[in-house]
Amino acid sequence: MSDTHAQESALPALHPDAVAVTAFRGLPDGVGRTYTVSEAASGDKWRAINHLLRMALTCGYVKPTCGGCDCYAVLDILDDNEDVIQDFCIPTNRAFGWWYRKLHLRVVDVEAEIAKLYGEKS
Repeated sequence: MSDTHAQESALPALHPDAVAVTAFRGLPDGVGRTYTVSEAASGDKWRAINHLLRMALTCGYVKPTCGGCDCYAVLDILDDNEDVIQDFCIPTNRAFGWWYRKLHLRVVDVEAEIAKLYGEKS
């Protein structure tokens, strides 16, 4: 078995309902940072996500999650309802930078989103 094939089989199969991704990162001060949701503009969204995962795996920018791992961030896989259905580990700052650029991630202002949801002024 080639090293590339062995690497690819190390990542769990992408959930069949996957249509979007987002990321979450815990900061050293204990605060969590949530990022925007990203999905393919058109076409087969599952295939686009799967392609990105395979590219990232080849570069070492994603790995399976493990209980208690010290990953830099978590890549959440979302379904049509934006529910998390699967997650993967983003192991390093460099890997996160790659995902950040590829997915055009931006930090979500959680307080502003809550205010919009409940009609409050921020």
